[in-house]
Amino acid sequence: MSTNRYAPKITSKQLMLLIVSSRVAVMTIFLPAIGTHSNAKDAWMSAILSGLIGLLLTWMVVSLARFHPNRTLVQLCISLLGKWLGSLLVVIFLWFFLHVTIITVRQFAEILNTALMPETPVSFFIVFVIVAVIFSVYRGLEAITRSNTITLPISLASILLILILVRKDIHTEAILPMLEDGWMPVIMGSVVPLAWHGEIILILMLYPYVSDKEHVLKSSLFAVLINTIVLLLISIAVIGVFGSDEALHLTLPFFSLVRMISVANFFERIEAMMVAVWISLLLTKMCIYLYAGVIGMGQWLHLRSYKFLIIPMSVLSLILSYVSFDSISDIKHFLSPTYWGVYALTISTILPMLLLIATIFLKRKRS
Repeated sequence: MSTNRYAPKITSKQLMLLIVSSRVAVMTIFLPAIGTHSNAKDAWMSAILSGLIGLLLTWMVVSLARFHPNRTLVQLCISLLGKWLGSLLVVIFLWFFLHVTIITVRQFAEILNTALMPETPVSFFIVFVIVAVIFSVYRGLEAITRSNTITLPISLASILLILILVRKDIHTEAILPMLEDGWMPVIMGSVVPLAWHGEIILILMLYPYVSDKEHVLKSSLFAVLINTIVLLLISIAVIGVFGSDEALHLTLPFFSLVRMISVANFFERIEAMMVAVWISLLLTKMCIYLYAGVIGMGQWLHLRSYKFLIIPMSVLSLILSYVSFDSISDIKHFLSPTYWGVYALTISTILPMLLLIATIFLKRKRS
């Protein structure tokens, strides 16, 4: 099945910005403290380690996409493994896209509830954002990418401004000594960021729609590099200001950092800036993952149009995001190395690796 029924066109640069947006969104919520149980001093080293492995994962995913340039992840699974085994993997990947959407919807609702309107029911924010997501996905991939091209640079500039404003409060001795407890805290601290890097499998759903495919690898690697630098700077800032012990117990570490900013007792209370960044980044992340799930479902079922799937899948995301978690603490507990780390890395890393091995084996066998 070709992709001509769903034929938007984006550039490798726009794809790169989508990757950056979806990663930075979660980095500024719970990371770097989440998953770092025993020694947060080495969180900055975990950021570097996850980034290096993330580059390798990106190369693997783009290599798989290059073997199947005109097929999405759904289509290549069926083509490579046959109807039954391929469909099993398709269901797993489609659920993963939906699950990421569910988690992101609840994160969006919880942080607005926590940061802005604690008296407002979480369900109100969930319904509000689902309506926005439905409208955006109906507009299509090109509209989502164009919007992200405008909002992401503003979001990154806001994060950079925040880091500049808190630089005087950063005590670099808080991240020393290095490797005080050995490499295990570094490795454990890298699991969750690496799991989010693994969401790079989104490339496999969008690669057929990229007009300049020859630049995708370079752009994707650059996106991972940007994400790694952002996480590294956030890790140093949070640990340097709060110290390793306090940082581990903060619900929203970076938001707590923003609330401390005060310049000459005049420029302060700028947490609304951070909330605006969260809204733009998380909305983009929800839209692109729901879009990938809807498109994948349409291709799997051989439908002529995917748009009538948008509302049912959005409503399903709404319901599951409401019933899956009780609070922001539940989300933070789930996004740990033991749960999210193992689950996400299995789907986003091991399964694509097996697909790449199967592709290479069949190519050699046929040749």
